[in-house]
Amino acid sequence: MSKRTILPHPNQGVYSPSVTANGEIIFVSGQLGCLNAPENQTFQQECEAAMANLCSVLEQSNSSLALATMCTIYLTDINSYDEFNVVYQQALANSSAQVSPPARACFAIEALPRGGRVEIECEAITKAAANTREAVVPGVANLFSASVVGGKDRIVWVAGQLSLKDGKLSGSTIEEQSDGAIECLSTVLDSAGSSLSALFRSTVFLTDMTQYAPMNAIYGNKLGLTTDQPKMSPPTRAAFAVKALPLNGIIEISGVAASDPSANITLPGHSAAPVYSPAVTTGNKSKLVWVSGQVALDPESGTKDLVGAGDVISETKQSLENLKMVLESSGASMETVLKVNIYCADMSDYGMINEVYTSYFGKDSPPARACVQVKELPLGARVELCCVAVEVDTNSGL
Repeated sequence: MSKRTILPHPNQGVYSPSVTANGEIIFVSGQLGCLNAPENQTFQQECEAAMANLCSVLEQSNSSLALATMCTIYLTDINSYDEFNVVYQQALANSSAQVSPPARACFAIEALPRGGRVEIECEAITKAAANTREAVVPGVANLFSASVVGGKDRIVWVAGQLSLKDGKLSGSTIEEQSDGAIECLSTVLDSAGSSLSALFRSTVFLTDMTQYAPMNAIYGNKLGLTTDQPKMSPPTRAAFAVKALPLNGIIEISGVAASDPSANITLPGHSAAPVYSPAVTTGNKSKLVWVSGQVALDPESGTKDLVGAGDVISETKQSLENLKMVLESSGASMETVLKVNIYCADMSDYGMINEVYTSYFGKDSPPARACVQVKELPLGARVELCCVAVEVDTNSGL
């Protein structure tokens, strides 16, 4: 049996609404609320439509919002944060999810496809695996849990962490807030029976890409990655600049980890920095392969010069070639990808990105996907792609 279960797209688009791994973990594409909407649609109505679409996809995938483990919410205006939360909280209540809500990250980006103002993506557990899901750390104002554990391998999803102390933003510099955010991440992981050493995916949201280098210095030091004898193998990672973060923070970090550090296998390959691995395979049962954000670097040159820099078609092609190379060296393939996240520098490039993207993934059974325009990407890239896949099933060929 294939390790992937595809929920078909009614219009056979460039993405599938959801893809389920091993019958237990569901990856849901970013859901918009602006499609087929009246011109005078309010933001509240758009949020309600996006949440309704999300819940519909989850139900069709043998799950529900109550079984979601992580939701990522993209807003085009951080001032809409409170208004969105009203709709989100009502959706949780309608799904009996407010007692044990999913972990969450919510922030503002530059633009969404189709002129949307909100997009929501998520991971969830199927009803068949419902007894494996547990919100370990209590929720915040019934909106989200700090962490949720789920699946046979007890994967830990951690909500986006700001540098908070006593519920208030702590620190003013990028060094102070990076340190504080990682401390909060570590505390949540410890409470869930995990640790920084078991982290296999982190996503770093910055409000200013000039803060990338000082953030990396703190990140590498806190995770013990930049010493002569690293304390741990680096997790995979994507890092980029967003328009705004809640509470006017300048950095937020979300993560996914294993309960058992020995379940993580860091795989060799090209990495532009010592603070992340190209790929990590996690789980003795799930065999998921998490791939770091790929930009258009030439893996043979060893430099940080982008192939076809500034040309989105060339950059997208090289990024996908890098993604393919990392997957194949990790025991996975483009055919076993579950979910892709695309971060672009300009939403007007969306059509050109899709043209290249479909030449690699096709339209018959593409992975789930979310695509957003961020403020800025590392190295001035036009596009960055990261993904999660499942190891090739030698019995089925997938």
